[in-house]
Amino acid sequence: MAAIKDIIANVIHDMSAGSRKDLAAVWQGICPQGTQVVGLKEGIALIHVDSSARLVHLNARRGGLLKTIQAQCPQVKELKFKVGKVT
Repeated sequence: MAAIKDIIANVIHDMSAGSRKDLAAVWQGICPQGTQVVGLKEGIALIHVDSSARLVHLNARRGGLLKTIQAQCPQVKELKFKVGKVT
């Protein structure tokens, strides 16, 4: 039988993976090009962008994007954009 600490760790991991997947699907519907959701931690969604120009553009639209995302993913409290690898 598994230890309770292992069960809790698995449940938390599964819950956060599901939240990330839901957020990624919502995000791809909003901004499909040149971006990728890479994490969701403590309400902060980390999104990689493929260029500094896109980073500036998304930062300018951050407020509106956050409201749109929160309508479907209320667990997201903040968006953080970073130039990084987009696959």
